[in-house]
Amino acid sequence: MAWMDALNRYREHPERYVAHGDGDDDLPVLYFDSDAVVLRDMFPKATVHLLVIPRPAEITFRHPAVALTREVQDTIQLAIQWAKNYTFAQFVDQFPESLSSYDLQKFITEFVLVGVHSVPSMSNMHVHVISRDFHSPSLKHKKHYNSFNTAFFVPWDQLPLESPPDKTQAELTIKNTPLKCSYCRRDFRNKFKALKEHLDEEFHNHFNKS
Repeated sequence: MAWMDALNRYREHPERYVAHGDGDDDLPVLYFDSDAVVLRDMFPKATVHLLVIPRPAEITFRHPAVALTREVQDTIQLAIQWAKNYTFAQFVDQFPESLSSYDLQKFITEFVLVGVHSVPSMSNMHVHVISRDFHSPSLKHKKHYNSFNTAFFVPWDQLPLESPPDKTQAELTIKNTPLKCSYCRRDFRNKFKALKEHLDEEFHNHFNKS
């Protein structure tokens, strides 16, 4: 099986890959129904990084930016909301004092991104639900970060687009857009190491377990 097709097994047979606990990294599926599957990204770019995969075979290989019509969005909305709720619950569980002033909606509005990439990295259609901390050892370079923090990332509420984004232009957006902190918008230009260190500081300032 090609790497780009790795999500297809979860779409077809999610029941075989259901996680038995949060630490069970080999079994990533957290939720599924007849319309969608929610699983952990195996290389998470933030504290919580989930993928929501629509299950219908007739749309799975289409570009998400155009195939996620309002009708399709409605069919997977339950899974999207489940993923948002899970993200909030994970933060509340890990950082209860830091989250004491947040309710679900405030947290989602301020700290959860939902959308798709202009140029998907996997064959099967998938929607990212990701916390905006970008505090993760799997976040390793500028492309990882800018794929969620520039126009390369198409938000859920802007879907569907009339046509797929131009691949060349989308990739130039990642390459040419300066790195800006997702918390304070400080401009780090192309200094990824400095941004990464700053993101770690921001994370520990916002969230602590004490």
